[in-house]
Amino acid sequence: MILMRPRKRFHGQIFLTWLATYPIARTVIEMFRGDKERGVYVLSTSQWISILVALAAVVLFVYLRKTRAKQVPTTT
Repeated sequence: MILMRPRKRFHGQIFLTWLATYPIARTVIEMFRGDKERGVYVLSTSQWISILVALAAVVLFVYLRKTRAKQVPTTT
């Protein structure tokens, strides 16, 4: 996330990137937990929530990139 800061195109881009990548990491970690009861359809409840959060972050990222890319001044 720190490496993205100099190249950010709109306000909130770094947060949205974190919001999209954290659920992926959480889902992978949960696969190795070894719980007997996983939840619904093999995935745990937190994995389903993580998938929804990641999808929402990607949709918001695309929307904000298109609408706010011109608002952030470029620094040299």
